[in-house]
Amino acid sequence: KNSINQMSQKPMESKTSNNESETKKIYVIKQEVVEKKSPFFHHNTRLLKLDSTPKLEYSDPETKQVKGSIYLYTDCEAKMTSETKFEVVTPKRTFYFKLSTTDAGIWCKLINEEIYKMIENPKIKQLNESYIENEIKSLKKDKNLKIY
Repeated sequence: KNSINQMSQKPMESKTSNNESETKKIYVIKQEVVEKKSPFFHHNTRLLKLDSTPKLEYSDPETKQVKGSIYLYTDCEAKMTSETKFEVVTPKRTFYFKLSTTDAGIWCKLINEEIYKMIENPKIKQLNESYIENEIKSLKKDKNLKIY
């Protein structure tokens, strides 16, 4: 499997509130093709992408169709279970990922760093929550998309 790693990318501008002048630059922090364990205990190959929203988005690596998003809040955590496996624990569910590389520790570090930024800086937390709230409202129109 091909590993696609990106530590920075051209930022996307997104509105974070009703205030037209307030925007947030969103960067892709890391992305890689992974195996995602489904609730039915089989694995699906997905392109996993961490961005500075912060959220994890997983999509079909062939069609690029987004299959779901995991919005990272202060009560979420990434845990490494082996060099090639990690899990993302949210209040609603735990997500399991398997890598073809030994980057599980790197994924956990980057995910947890994004979460800690919100904990340490209430302004970032408020800006992110506002952005996430607006994005979820627009995404709920797509009935096939899973949002956690």
